[in-house]
Amino acid sequence: MIVIRTHGEYYYKTENTKGRKPFTQEIKAPNLEFFKQTAVRYTGTDDEGKLKFKETEFVNVRGIIKKRLLPMLLAPRFSDFVRVRTVTIDEIESATGELLELPVTLQSRNQLIHLCQTKKIPVDATSYMDIDELRTDILEYQTDPEVFLRNMQHKSKKRLEEKEFMELNGLTVPTPTPAVKPKSKSVLEKEPLGIADL
Repeated sequence: MIVIRTHGEYYYKTENTKGRKPFTQEIKAPNLEFFKQTAVRYTGTDDEGKLKFKETEFVNVRGIIKKRLLPMLLAPRFSDFVRVRTVTIDEIESATGELLELPVTLQSRNQLIHLCQTKKIPVDATSYMDIDELRTDILEYQTDPEVFLRNMQHKSKKRLEEKEFMELNGLTVPTPTPAVKPKSKSVLEKEPLGIADL
């Protein structure tokens, strides 16, 4: 069994008002296979003129959580629930403590901090308030280090300005989770083929 911790916003509607509200939700699932989907793509025709299709299996954790699972879980909790607006996956853990092979887009903050330290990725993972922004920067560094390094100073300045703005206006500044060494010796950063998180 796996445990997925999420937060986000949902649209609500009452007799007199409508808008957005925040939520947090823990989701339990048997395993990552539970989120497997199949996509069929047209690839052309063969020599006899018959249509050809390619079938691809992929794991779509965020999509299935947003479209299918969260509505089932949030509707009984919130009487004003209409639909999910956004969802962020904060953490995916095995209930037994075993190491899960997760792509960067699904790793927890602590896994990402450990990844940056072990792979010497020049990202101060503790300075990010938004985990999805952290994941995006790590992926950018892995795919195109030159572009990341060119934009790094500007992005760091922007994050600092946003934090100062929030403090200046009396808003709560989200505090990143402190780094905790993972239970296992290493975090596998290998991304299995066909993983999608869109």
